[in-house]
Amino acid sequence: MDLVELQVVVIDDDPDILDLLVARLAAIDAFRVRIRSFQSADLGYQALLDEPPDVVLLDYQLDRRSGLDLLQDLRHAGFDRPVVILTASDDAHVAVELMKAGAVDYLNKRELTSSLLERALRYARRHAQAAQNLELSRQALADAEARARAIVETAGEGILTVDESGRIASFNLAAQRIFGLPAADALGLGAARLLPWPLPPSNDGNPLQSKGFRRDGMPFPLEVTVTELKLRGRTQYTALVRDISERRQTEARIAETLAQLEASRDDLVSILNRLRLGAVMTDELGCVTFINATGELLFGCNLEEALGRPWQDICGAQTHAELLDMLARPASAREKVTVQLLAPNGRNLWLDVDVHDDIRQPQRKILFFYDVSEVHDLRRQLQTRPRFHAFVGASPAMNHVYEQIQDLSTVESTVLIEGETGTGKELVARAIHETSRRKARPFITINCAGLTESILGSQLFGHRRGAFTGAIEDRKGLFESADGGTIFLDEIGDIPASVQTSLLRVLQEREVTRLGESTARRIDVRVLAATHRNLADEVEQGRFRLDLLYRIRVARIHLPPLRERGEDVALLARLFLDQSRAATGRPVQDLSAEAMAHLMRHTWPGNVRELKSAIEFAVIHCRRQTLQVEDLPPEVNGRGVMLGYSTGATGNGPPEPQDERGRILEALDRARGSRTAAARLLGVSRATFYRRLGELGVKLS
Repeated sequence: MDLVELQVVVIDDDPDILDLLVARLAAIDAFRVRIRSFQSADLGYQALLDEPPDVVLLDYQLDRRSGLDLLQDLRHAGFDRPVVILTASDDAHVAVELMKAGAVDYLNKRELTSSLLERALRYARRHAQAAQNLELSRQALADAEARARAIVETAGEGILTVDESGRIASFNLAAQRIFGLPAADALGLGAARLLPWPLPPSNDGNPLQSKGFRRDGMPFPLEVTVTELKLRGRTQYTALVRDISERRQTEARIAETLAQLEASRDDLVSILNRLRLGAVMTDELGCVTFINATGELLFGCNLEEALGRPWQDICGAQTHAELLDMLARPASAREKVTVQLLAPNGRNLWLDVDVHDDIRQPQRKILFFYDVSEVHDLRRQLQTRPRFHAFVGASPAMNHVYEQIQDLSTVESTVLIEGETGTGKELVARAIHETSRRKARPFITINCAGLTESILGSQLFGHRRGAFTGAIEDRKGLFESADGGTIFLDEIGDIPASVQTSLLRVLQEREVTRLGESTARRIDVRVLAATHRNLADEVEQGRFRLDLLYRIRVARIHLPPLRERGEDVALLARLFLDQSRAATGRPVQDLSAEAMAHLMRHTWPGNVRELKSAIEFAVIHCRRQTLQVEDLPPEVNGRGVMLGYSTGATGNGPPEPQDERGRILEALDRARGSRTAAARLLGVSRATFYRRLGELGVKLS
């Protein structure tokens, strides 16, 4: 495989250091390094601007000009390549000053090994790529925002937003035309001056026909769709307004023209061909007597080819059953039918079809076809669940977690996964393992909570026969079993002090000693750890070793609680609904809008685990095909005591012991003494539940 070429410029006024750097850089075999070196800041400055390299190694203290000054001048000149500062100082203030000036890293001159330089080059290269990706993302976001604004401003429908006080916050060009009111006069105006405000949100997607008022107070008919949106704790309404004055007039003209069909056919064809919907007219036998221009495009035939043929031959086989049912009904009992059609260009179209009687001869029919393919595609896209390994979620917080997992899968560093109970810390560990080079080797997990010192030590490091009572044979520990793979230490904050000491040695020496033996065994294991505790606080309380914390916290991932990724609740709820339906055989197909609203409002102290339990509870109790609010657990639907509690290090602190004790006892009572069921009601793992029982002194008969 060809090596990546890396252009590197080195600036140092010490010729010995310069020669050393050039030699060490040339010894790096991970890149094909092309080196240019300068002893003068001025020469280096001009060379960097003339031909920017991939990475710059810059001495902090030059003879006539400091490296910091040169770096600041480069940044002011628009130089955006990564700069690594070389310094003999360990002063943290110097490091902060360099990072503020735009350096991506700094190296101590006393430690300029080839491996250290290689690591610095890799980091600088990743930093540059990340900066470039960030700039591209920012530009894409700006472009998307500009396109969205352009769409809103050029839309044929009036679009206005109304704040929760009922005042207009935005007013597009079409709205200005419809109401005859410039935006400058409309902004801040009460919406009731133009619309019969407040209007109910159109939850079913069907627009409301009402009346509006122009600037001069004249009323006119309109069609309005209102959407309610919560933004940063405030409610905002978006109203999509269409002036249907012309449509009403057109409908009246169509009805009048149909009454004089034989005498006014040319006028009817002219009007129908202007409509953006397909229109097919049939005689009493169901044969086509007219098809408009839009209909010709939809069905791939012209008027001459369609005349006299049964409408079924024109409209496609998929439409037959639904439309035949509507045609057989009286006009008052007909509904709009949605059908699928394979268009001549091979695209699948979704059409809403209205069936009307000819007002002169009811045996003759008029079929109107509305192309709603775009709406159908959008709904289908919304139902698609974004996935990453075992995770479901598309929120910015989870996308950040996915990026961290991908970054950490390419290195061997120890990782600490932090987050509240129920957020999926083990799923993160599995995802890191499955995307790493160790994916074909074992992945072993152990929950450290609630295990005694001897049992935990034996499980982790193994033991020799006779090492302790009950050790009847030699047994290797989980570290040896995971050799070549990954070991996941869940709830590492609960490890006893003596086991912490042994674990520290394993991480330092990469070898284990079985209990009862003196011979160490080499291992090749990557360690991933997780905790819901704040380990820094545990160190201050003397319950966790500081040196062990440094060893396991080489890299870290913080899993956000579910309350901080509300946009994922709907995706997860539908996933768990499908899983519960398959597991229980219950006929529940969907969640009502009210039930989903309750799920979105709940704070989910038990996080994803609590949400899954709540959906399973609701599916079991539901007696209909659509899950309702009353099917949800009482702590979610607001009709019972909140049983959950947050154990996250980043929450608002642990609950008061008496309150938590009461919640635990309430859960046990509801679960009829079953600890597993009580833990599920609380939205916590069984290990966490047992640990809290012991900490709170709850004794069960």
